[in-house]
Order: sequence, then structure tokens, then C-alpha cells
Amino acid sequence: MRPALTLLLLLAACSDDAASTTDAADSTSLATTGDPSSSDSGEAPPTTTTSTTTTTDPSSSSTTTIDPPPVCPPIQPCEACTCDELGWVCDCPPLQPEAGFIDLEPVDFVVGEDPKAQARSSDPTRIFYSFRPADPDVSGPLFVLFNGGPGASTGTLMAFGTGPVRLTPEPEPNPGSWSALGDLLYIDARGTGFSYNLAADPDDPADLDTRLAAFGLHNYNSYLDAADFIRVLLRFVTAHPQLATRELVIVGESYGGVRATLMLAMLLRRAEYDTGGPGRYDDPALVDEIDAFLAARDPDLAWTAAEVAALFPRQILIQPTLGGEQRVLAGQLLDLPGSPVFQLAAELGLNFLPCSAQGPDCLPWQNAVNFVENSAARSRYDLKAANTWLANLFAAEKAGLSDLAKLEQILGLPPAEVPRLSAGTRDGAFRIVGPGSYPPDSGTIAQLGALPAWDRYYIPFLAESNNAIRSALADNVGIGPDDPHYLDLFLRNLVHVDTFITAAARDIAIYPPSIGPAIASHDAIVASVDAPPGALVVHYQPTAFPDDPVQDPGPRQIRFPAYDASHSVALDQPLALRDDLAAWLDEP
Repeated sequence: MRPALTLLLLLAACSDDAASTTDAADSTSLATTGDPSSSDSGEAPPTTTTSTTTTTDPSSSSTTTIDPPPVCPPIQPCEACTCDELGWVCDCPPLQPEAGFIDLEPVDFVVGEDPKAQARSSDPTRIFYSFRPADPDVSGPLFVLFNGGPGASTGTLMAFGTGPVRLTPEPEPNPGSWSALGDLLYIDARGTGFSYNLAADPDDPADLDTRLAAFGLHNYNSYLDAADFIRVLLRFVTAHPQLATRELVIVGESYGGVRATLMLAMLLRRAEYDTGGPGRYDDPALVDEIDAFLAARDPDLAWTAAEVAALFPRQILIQPTLGGEQRVLAGQLLDLPGSPVFQLAAELGLNFLPCSAQGPDCLPWQNAVNFVENSAARSRYDLKAANTWLANLFAAEKAGLSDLAKLEQILGLPPAEVPRLSAGTRDGAFRIVGPGSYPPDSGTIAQLGALPAWDRYYIPFLAESNNAIRSALADNVGIGPDDPHYLDLFLRNLVHVDTFITAAARDIAIYPPSIGPAIASHDAIVASVDAPPGALVVHYQPTAFPDDPVQDPGPRQIRFPAYDASHSVALDQPLALRDDLAAWLDEP
């Protein structure tokens, strides 16, 4: 793993000019709780300061100077800590598996590109998280993992390839568990997986119009979605001060690439998202929360993008959507002779008619997908699998995570112990519009209690979320998932954040050969992209960021390893992916 952060080492250094005589070992500690949403532990203990004391020997005129005791960073990892000249010295108990919900309050925000920006207020929601600590004697980063969709649960990453236990379909130890690399925090997006929406009045979900109104731009757009994840992450880490010194590595799959891009953009350049900022999202409360999180680590730092990147130094993107021309360029490549679509047609003895042989109204990517899924009956997500691949994956995910015994193995604790999961503890909860839109909960999870017709324990894919985030309104105001500006933000993040992207050979939903050309197409920022084996090297224009202090970032290399895998690389190649990540994380 990388050495400890220079920033945090500086925080741990002892001061020679502090101003109090109180020993830091007596300062109030932060208490770790299993419910970050209701914890007071986000308030850092008061910084202990010291002063130099001078005494005079009455029998002589000499004086003795007593050096001040050491001063430690504001965040005390646990109660079992003392402060010495090296910083906090702790005997903290090991972190344990944990799962629960974090309540997010309504937020006033403005979203969209001027002059079409929209002022909105979100509804409250309850976001599910699952935490699995690192293996014993492993001191690595905290990985923050999520799937995409939008509307997809993170259950596939949690239960099928990255956690200590995987479903095959029975629970078994995962030889490719990322817990060998660090701590794992899984988060379900608003309304999907185990997360659920909340009505202000517990009786409101019974009203159909209330449920219908919830699935709009005010609750479901790319920017608010990313802000949700930042709030959950910061509140979870704040409530677990033992994680305060961890590097935070964002891991996004599929549409999770857009979410990761927006999260890092907001964290690295938070001032752009305050009232009147130049971005497409104003959320002053989020900016205040990020400022408070950073100030708790060092109130004296300016927390520039480079300094924030010391906390968020890496991102891992599994078959990601990056926005821009990615899908258009994928279609153009798939239209060429020798592409995987032509190879599939030859294998099955079928004829694939590319758009180059059709009229100008033909859309190459959609044409390729239509051939694969309709003519060849294969999946866009896995060219070797039936066109029911995604439905089968969601069904396996729902079945496995709706079985209490299997879910206990995945979470590392009994589901009945998860606060606010069981019926009777989720007043105001709702998941869906009409009772017939999703099948009732099956499996033993129903033993947690009967739910109203508009609620479910687990939903692997929330179609209403996908429809809202991909809506015509979202596209019209410039925040649809394929908008080009997301790739601009990705390229600005790349200056500071080391990046790992998978290249799955059997996936055309996210066609890896299109990623390099999509990046290169943003030629106001990018001069060229090289593609040596297993990498993409981005060369920036000298004037890429005229308003940014980093005028010449130099070439930035993206790790880009290939896998014989479907869209879900962690499911198909868990050990190979984990080992590649271990090697990448070990690089200086």
C-alpha cells in the first residue's frame, strides 16, 4: 500500500508553539456508533494546546524551561488513545461489520445549465450502507463502492465478487475479497437496494399522488444523486474516527462512473457548487458539510484541490459511463468489420447489417445492440450470455439478499439487528408507485414483518429512478447522463486523482475501445491519447484549464487492464481484478 498521507503525518506531528497545558490524553474522544445518522460523534474533540512553562529556582537566579507536552490532531481515533511525541498512540478495538441507514434531510438546490437551471427541494430519504472491515493486519484505504444504473442497487458488488463472502448461489468465502486491500463501505442509491424514500408525514405514502410526485427531478438527478453519496460518506467517516487517517478510494460501476466523477468534482472544487458557482449544481449546505469535514482534519489548511486529493487520491471505475460521445463512438467502432458484433454474427451464421450499409437515420450503437439482443439473442452486457443476462443477475441478487441466512453472511451480522430495516421501524417509507409494478418480497426476509403495498425490503433496480435521471427534462437542462460536460469534469479530476478503469472483452453496453477516443474527442482539453498495453495516457493541451492553478498537468496515465469478462468484472474475474488492484495500489 501507499505510505501514510503526508498531510496526516503533518497533522500528527507535535507542535512547539501551542498554547495550553492540558494533556491531550484527557481530551474528549469521538464515540463510534452503529448509527451515524443519529450520532453526535461528528463533532471533533477540542484540540489540546500547550504552553511553555518557565520556573525559577529560589536558591539561585537560574531558570528552567519545561518543554510543552505534545499536541495531537483534533480527531482522536478512539477512547483508548494517548498523545505522545509521535501523535496519537492507540489501542483501539478492531472495527466490526456494520449495516444501517443514514437519514438525509430535505435539501434546497439549483440544478442545470444556465439559463435553464431549476430550483428544487428534495424530499427526505433513508440511505442504506453496509461496512465490512479489512482483514486482520491489513491497513489500507476505505473503498466506497456503488453500482450505477442509474437505479441499480450495489448488491451485485456487495454479494458477487468484492466482499469477504460471495453468493454462488450459496454463500462461500471469496478468494478475491477486497477486504485483503482495505475497509469496504457499500452504499445503495436513493430508493434502490435496501434504501427507501421517506414521506414527511408517516401517513402520506398511502396517497398515490404523493408517491407519483416523488419520482421527479427534485429527488432524482445526477447531481443530487452524487451529493447524496458524499453526505453519506462524510457522515459515516465522521461517526467512525478510526477511519480518519484512511485514504478514501471511490469505486463506481457502470453509471457509477458519472456519480464518481461528480463526487470528486464537488469534493476537489467545492466552491464551484456554492450559491452562484460556475457549475451546474448549487448546494450551499453540501459545501458547508464538506468544509466542516475538511476543517476537522486541519482547520489551518486552505484545502485546495491538490490537498483534498491527498484524502481522495484514487478512483476505480468498473465498465464506466463517462458521458460525452462515448456511446456514439462505441457505435462507430462496432459498425466496423471485425468488431465483436461482426464476430458474433459469423459465429452464429447470421448477417449483421451495419449502419454504414443503411440510411443516415441509423444509429450505430443502437443498431448493434438490436442485432445482439434480438437477432442473436445475446446480451449487450455479455456477448457470450443469453439476452436475459441482466434480468437473471437481478433475480439472483434479489433472491440471495432476500434470504435472511444468506444476507447475514453477506452483511456479517443478523439482518434483524440492522436498525430501521424491519417492519414497524420504517414509518413513512415507500419504494414504488403502484403495487403491481414490483413483485412482493419473497424469501425469508418477509419474516422481518409485513410491509404496506407501496414498500419493499429489497429492489435490485428502481426503474423510476432511471427514468427520472434519464428524462427529457434532465437532458434539456444539461444534466442527462450522456452530457459531454461530465467528461470535462472527469478530465479535470484526472489531473489529481489516479484512475483505474476495467476493459471487459464481452461487454458492448460499455464498449472499452470507445473510452480512449471519447477522451480524445474533448480536444479543447486533450491534445492526444496514447494506448500502450494495459493503459491510456492522456496528454493535456497547454491551455486545458485557463482558470486553474494547474496550468500544465503533464501526461496522466490511466490503468486500463483487459479482462475476459462481462459488464460485471468483479463477478466474472474477482481474483484477477483484486490482484491487479493490489499491484496498482502498491505503486508509489
